[in-house]
Amino acid sequence: DRTSDRHRLQGWRRRYEFDNAYAIDMALKHPKFFQSVVVFDSRRPEVPDILTDMVRNQDVKGLRIMRIAEDIFRDPRSAPTWKRVHELKIPLIIGRVEKQIVPDVKAILDKHPGIQLVLDHSWASPQLAQQDPPYDYFKPLMDLASYPNLYLKVCPNISHDLRARKADSKIFWSMVIEHFGAD
Repeated sequence: DRTSDRHRLQGWRRRYEFDNAYAIDMALKHPKFFQSVVVFDSRRPEVPDILTDMVRNQDVKGLRIMRIAEDIFRDPRSAPTWKRVHELKIPLIIGRVEKQIVPDVKAILDKHPGIQLVLDHSWASPQLAQQDPPYDYFKPLMDLASYPNLYLKVCPNISHDLRARKADSKIFWSMVIEHFGAD
C-alpha cells in the first residue's frame, strides 16, 4: 500500500536516523518473520513515553542506540530512557561500542542492574582489523562478561575482518567464548 511504500523509501534513505515506521509496519504485518527494534536519540525528553507507546501498542521489542554524540551514554538527559527501557523489560542495543565507552556501558549496567544490554556486532570492528593476538584491545570489553545481563551480538563482519588480516580466528573466538560462553 501507499503508506508502506512511503515508509520503505524513507527507511532506505534515512535508515540510521529516527524514522522507525517501516520497521514497525513490517513487523506488524509479518510477525512470524520480523520484530521491530527502534532507533531514537535517547537524550530527547519525549523518547521514554514514545517508546512505551510503541512497546504497548506497536509490539516494539527493543531500543537501539546509535552513537550520535560522544557523550550520549553519560548525558544525564539519557537517564530517563535507560530507566524506561529497564521498566519495559526490553533490550537496549548499543551500536558502535569501542574501548573508550566501556566505562559508560559499566555505568548503565551498574545503575540499572536488571537492564538487558546488547553490544551490537560493531563491538569488534573496525578495531579488529588493526589487532594481532592476543587482542589486548578487547580486554576491557571481555571484562564486561562479569555482567550476567550483558549480551554480544555477533555477525559475519568480525570473521571477515579476521580473514582479511589472515588472522587465526580460533584465537579470537576462543577468547570471546572463554569470557562470554558459547551461548
